[in-house]
Amino acid sequence: MRNRQSIRIGALIVGTLALGTIAFSPSRAAGDQPADVAKQGWLTFLEVLAGDQTKFQLAVRQLEQAAATAPTDTYNLFTLGRAYFYDAITHNNLSSAEKAERTFAQILELNPKHDALAFHGSVLTILSQGKDPEKFRKGIEEMNRMVQQDPNNLNGRFSRSLTALGLPSQARSGMGNYDPVEDLEFASHAFEGIESHYAPHAEVGSKAFVGEAYLLRRDVAKAQAAIKQNREWVIGMKARLSRNISANHDLEVLRLAVELGM
Repeated sequence: MRNRQSIRIGALIVGTLALGTIAFSPSRAAGDQPADVAKQGWLTFLEVLAGDQTKFQLAVRQLEQAAATAPTDTYNLFTLGRAYFYDAITHNNLSSAEKAERTFAQILELNPKHDALAFHGSVLTILSQGKDPEKFRKGIEEMNRMVQQDPNNLNGRFSRSLTALGLPSQARSGMGNYDPVEDLEFASHAFEGIESHYAPHAEVGSKAFVGEAYLLRRDVAKAQAAIKQNREWVIGMKARLSRNISANHDLEVLRLAVELGM
């Protein structure tokens, strides 16, 4: 069974691609071997995001092979970086987080305005491990800069908000007065009507994220309205909040989570 963080990251990666992000250059000629391998790696990675975890290592091998052959191909590098990012979040794999950071940094050297900036910022917050405030601050600054550069950029909006939801309350305070509700509502509207084999619940899932953000805001009524379409997300939310609260002693949020699930 996939955990909530893997579902979150899957929704981020697949959902944004469903709205038009591409994984490989459409201008490449047929028979271009690096392009063919990159495309196959991307398709394999989509199967991973759809739930087939057994194909993850194959996807990474294919994407790494393409990257070794075409190290300036930002389309493939972006896919590879997100595959590492997915593994880092899903399996709490610090080594994959470090690989993701290096890959996104490589893309930004080639194109400083690339959407990889949002993911690079998010992965920096992971690598800070609560021990490197400067790295954490830089990660937040990069995610904010992505949204400032392009307020309609779904990668920027969604990565910033899901990063916030994944942080314990004490660390979340390091984001200042940031409230993820606005970003998540933006993403939820973007996902309305979107259907994908690889993300069949993107629309409902995005509304559940909005509900989770409202819960952190202590607004139970709006949280209930946002996630009433899928009760399974309520159960997952209660479980996750209970684990976080055990460390943060936020008994009020726990009480609201219980109330929400009634």
